Amino acid sequence: MKARLNAAAEESKKINSVFKPLFFRLKNSTDQAGFNKLLDDKKEVEVYDEILSQVEEYVKSIHPKKVFSKTELTAA
Repeated sequence: MKARLNAAAEESKKINSVFKPLFFRLKNSTDQAGFNKLLDDKKEVEVYDEILSQVEEYVKSIHPKKVFSKTELTAA
């Protein structure tokens, strides 16, 4: 088991060196400049924004007995 754990840890190190998420506060001029540079330099940028679906799930969780329509969830 320890060998498998060590192997998994080593594999994680490889993955961590390949992918590192970046966060930008676009109201901050330094962050905004860095974001623009990233978009200019790296054409393979992937934006992963799930805030709307997370808010929808949150709304459903605080009202578990209500069945929301898509319109109601979007308005919430």
